[in-house]
Amino acid sequence: MPMNGLNIGRDCTLSLVTTEVGTLSLPVLMDYEPKPKLKKDMVVPMNGDNIPLQFMQGWDLDFTVERSNGVIDDYWALVEANYFNGVPQQAATLTETITNPDGSVNIYRYESLIIAPESMGSWKGDTDVPVKMSAQAARRIKVQ
Repeated sequence: MPMNGLNIGRDCTLSLVTTEVGTLSLPVLMDYEPKPKLKKDMVVPMNGDNIPLQFMQGWDLDFTVERSNGVIDDYWALVEANYFNGVPQQAATLTETITNPDGSVNIYRYESLIIAPESMGSWKGDTDVPVKMSAQAARRIKVQ
């Protein structure tokens, strides 16, 4: 639902697919921030002409969801049990769908995604319970 020719947060939807449980339903997505990881360097030859370099090193992603059920708790319980039983965490994929102000749609897929819990919620009286997660992805590929 772009507004006045600009994207707003509602224009982005996510679909997280894990090997362990299939599609992981993110209850109430509050925020999401993908950040490219770059290794930056500067070559300084003897002639003094600086040559900037940058190397793609994947993506960092941060999420906050509101706890509305036990889906995320159950997922982390499974991942933790698997870890202690010697079952490695499998890579997931995340599909990001963005509706542009002109009505066109862009779809990107983050591949080789490993998810990590950052906070399973801040429990306080008479307020919501935000759950924070992060992820690292090897690549972001344009699907559409």
